[in-house]
Amino acid sequence: MGVADTVQRIKRELIHMQTNMRIEESIYKKKSKVQWLKLEDANTAYFFVSMNNRKAHNQITILTKEDITIIRRMNKIKQKVVGFYQKLLGQNTRHMPAAQPEVFKVGSRLNKMQQLKLIQTFIEDD
Repeated sequence: MGVADTVQRIKRELIHMQTNMRIEESIYKKKSKVQWLKLEDANTAYFFVSMNNRKAHNQITILTKEDITIIRRMNKIKQKVVGFYQKLLGQNTRHMPAAQPEVFKVGSRLNKMQQLKLIQTFIEDD
């Protein structure tokens, strides 16, 4: 068995172990939720206070702009957040510019051997 085979086997085992850990964590979370729901029946007031605290914790009630001014009104906060992400991701457009296939046909291209070398598995030398 070569070094490449050993590396591939270790990678597969690592992926398998990570998958099992995620499954196990998911099971624990689900069990926790079931226990929490059972507690809800016994302690409704505590349950609703906890849910309201969680909801309040997950809300943006104050936003500080780049110029240090503070925004408190929800509609202004929404506008600022949406504007930020639109600027970050770009605007909607009906026509997405794309490369023309003719452009790719002009000039030098990789031969079959060079293409295969590009997709070859990378092995780190000691």
